[in-house]
Amino acid sequence: MTSPGRKKTFLLGTASYYGATVVSIVVGLISVPIGLDYFGVVRYGIWAVVSSVIAYLGLSNLGITTAAQVLTAKASAPFEQRTVLRRSLFLLLVSSAVALGAVLGTVHFYPGWVGVLGKIPADLHGEATEAAIAIAILFLLNLPLTVFSAGFVGRQKVYWERTYASLTTIAGLVALILTVFLLKGNLVTLALFTGVARLLVSIACASHFLFANSDLRQKPAEPISKEFSTNSILASGIRFFVIGVAGMVLLYTDNLVISHFLGVQMVTPYAVTFTIFNLGFSIFAAINGALSPMYSQSAGRNQWEWVQETYNHTVHLLPILGGLLWIGGIAFAREIITLWAGPQAYGGLLVVIALGGYGYTVSLVSSHVTVLIALNRTKRMVVYNWLEAVSKLGISLALVRVLGIGGAAVGTFLGDLLTVFWLLPRDVARQTAGKVNMHTRPIISHAIAAMLPCLAFVLLTYLFAPVGWMRVMINVFVVILYLALSLRIMSPDTRSLVKNILTEVYVHIKTQKVKI
Repeated sequence: MTSPGRKKTFLLGTASYYGATVVSIVVGLISVPIGLDYFGVVRYGIWAVVSSVIAYLGLSNLGITTAAQVLTAKASAPFEQRTVLRRSLFLLLVSSAVALGAVLGTVHFYPGWVGVLGKIPADLHGEATEAAIAIAILFLLNLPLTVFSAGFVGRQKVYWERTYASLTTIAGLVALILTVFLLKGNLVTLALFTGVARLLVSIACASHFLFANSDLRQKPAEPISKEFSTNSILASGIRFFVIGVAGMVLLYTDNLVISHFLGVQMVTPYAVTFTIFNLGFSIFAAINGALSPMYSQSAGRNQWEWVQETYNHTVHLLPILGGLLWIGGIAFAREIITLWAGPQAYGGLLVVIALGGYGYTVSLVSSHVTVLIALNRTKRMVVYNWLEAVSKLGISLALVRVLGIGGAAVGTFLGDLLTVFWLLPRDVARQTAGKVNMHTRPIISHAIAAMLPCLAFVLLTYLFAPVGWMRVMINVFVVILYLALSLRIMSPDTRSLVKNILTEVYVHIKTQKVKI
């Protein structure tokens, strides 16, 4: 990452992702206790399940938003970027209209559809149904506007996309506060306020994009490449759509499985515990999210050496953070969740072990996925992701009745470990004709010499340390030991890169030269 322009793009993008992560953490710290205390375990569980189902409506974009982001980054001329975004907007308008018609048709012809959400008490059926319908309609009205946030990413301005993502998160908190403290409303009120608030943020994002990117208004100076045609955008989008469906199965079926087999009240401890780890996952997204449009642009310029070097830096650094998430989760999740939301919100040791392990595998898998998506080479990835989704769902269904909510978490971990964890790095090498390869030795050395021993220490402490304060003190020492070992094992090149990046950040902050 030698170019000053690339350094600035990466630093701004990563900083904005971390800023959005901090906002998400703060909002979560505030909103979960408020929502859980006001709505109770059952209603809060219903909201988590409704949110999971609504997430599936995001698939109605047919992957076009991701395709717009990737192809805009690959396009070199503003008129090509304008064409990609304009055609993507048209496709999103069509797909969201069809999805809205499907939702309204389902509500009209199948009034008992709320049963798909699981074992919801009869007296809450009406409230759950109305809340889901309200948030679904508002979500689909908002969907076409997501093309403008994709435009910011494609034009190497990730920081603006992350800014509006943060505002969307804050809008959800404002909706909750208004519902709870001002109107004393129910889940329907929360759904309406949340949907409207997020729609207003998207309108602001679209207005900003159109105003700030006037150069996109120029007319084509030459014929548009077939790569940016409507058919190409749709074809790329469909592949991203199929991958997205598999991703939805991975991330959002656990709540439905738990709701159906164990009851909606058991969704709450799983959802809250998952939230803690999901904040850790966002750290991986911060780095890879900033790099994704840079990979696309570099591949479009045939700069494969930079892609190879940067990819290997990420696959060597992120597992260190993934190991920290795994170790830190076992060490501190119980205390954090108990203080934060109460002991009823803690999912248990098995959930923490499995979600921590999943976090470690994701720390590697996310880098492979980022490269393949950025290069728009996802044909085999579609198959691999579906193999992971089917494996995860099958294992979860088999174990949830035996192990409770821990069975769902184990299914998530094993589904990833047994499939994409080892398949995707091979696919990266294959899809790039060997130009991009993962160097595995540093990863294995770190796992054996640092992660696994420290993981064993925190497990023993969890099981046998009799006093809470003693357990916390021992675990703090183990985490410090893990970081020290990781730094020592880290390769000189990677250590130098980290040092340079931290120095750049310090200099920019000190001299106040970071400008957007």
